[in-house]
Amino acid sequence: MLARLADILLPYGGWIVNFAEFYVDESGTHDDSEILSVAGYLFEKSRAIEFDEEWKKVLDDEGLPYFRMSACAHQTEPFENKSIPECDMIERKIIALTKDKSIFGFAINLNETEYDSIGPKHSDVGSAYSFCLRQCLTAIRSWVRESGFDGEIAYFFEAGHRHQSEAGRIMERVFRESRLRADYRYSAHAFADKAKTRPLQAADLLAWQWHTDARRKRAGVRVTRKDLQALVRPQDLAMDWTAERLADFAACIADGTVTVF
Repeated sequence: MLARLADILLPYGGWIVNFAEFYVDESGTHDDSEILSVAGYLFEKSRAIEFDEEWKKVLDDEGLPYFRMSACAHQTEPFENKSIPECDMIERKIIALTKDKSIFGFAINLNETEYDSIGPKHSDVGSAYSFCLRQCLTAIRSWVRESGFDGEIAYFFEAGHRHQSEAGRIMERVFRESRLRADYRYSAHAFADKAKTRPLQAADLLAWQWHTDARRKRAGVRVTRKDLQALVRPQDLAMDWTAERLADFAACIADGTVTVF
């Protein structure tokens, strides 16, 4: 499926960005119960197709229809019949393949309650999800400028996720405005089945890992999980938007120091 989609969206070659999000609300009884993470990876088209095909083979060999990091970590469906060592080995395989095939990853965290309370009050900034997605797009734009990349990029999102309409509105604006199309080397965007567009599963891995690390750090646990250490590379960008950072950014938006999009 990915190869066919990529050929339609990028007929002359190019690059692919895959996004995922991970959201947990544990009854709202903890300060950290509303952390939202949006994360993704940039792949060169042929490397994304290689990832898709090679990861499908691993999943088929393991008898798994798809990979979801939360299920792997807690041995829930479809990992309910896998032992802890088996889950660990499967995770090691997707980490190795992701690092080999992707160019760089990016992940943004924030607490939605904090964002709603002290985040920037500007119609163009929007919700916590819109803010996180725009930060991810900023990471892509920075890579484009620093690398001198002059090709095209297709953006893939998980179909059916709860923020699909927001993602669609943001990407449609990128499509409409020539300056934004150029900044983000936009070719197209699509909402795809995560089970059939497997690079999205790598994005899910990063989103879960960065989300889990943020919750641990906010709870006072300073030791980073070993699997996150194994996953993140020097070129990857990850940021936790704390209350202090959000307040500073909101002040910059208010006084015009920073412009939106």
